[in-house]
Amino acid sequence: MRDESLQRILQALGPKSQWFGGPSPAGSLRGVDIELATRRSVGLKHCIWELALHTAYWEYAVRRSLEGGPKGAFPRSPSNWPLLPEECNERTWASDRQLVKQEREALIRAVECFPAEKLAEPTSGMSDRTYEELLIGIIQHSAYHTGQIALLKRLEGPG
Repeated sequence: MRDESLQRILQALGPKSQWFGGPSPAGSLRGVDIELATRRSVGLKHCIWELALHTAYWEYAVRRSLEGGPKGAFPRSPSNWPLLPEECNERTWASDRQLVKQEREALIRAVECFPAEKLAEPTSGMSDRTYEELLIGIIQHSAYHTGQIALLKRLEGPG
């Protein structure tokens, strides 16, 4: 049963099989230029760029929990809602889009290596949840923010 759970989790994280029919977090950033990435919509606290970094951070945090690795190595800060770089330009935007993609790919690799029998065990240090609950949670979290990005693109983007 646990192997099946792990396979469903991997399927939900996969770049071609998003359960909701939409793109991955990195895929949602296609076509987002620097102006749209930094635009602050009326009444909303975060722009697309910030949502993307926030999603990447939490995929990083879950991966580090799965791997049992040290905390504090995420390349942007503050960690939960990283600040935009001092210079927002096409180069820094491209670099952060790559970070979003890399963190998803690293999370998938960590899940692929994760022992299915540990899914029911409590996580190490992140919460009182099991690893399976943690993985389901990151899928939901990423889908939620990916949806926000899609809505902002539709509402704020050209045409």
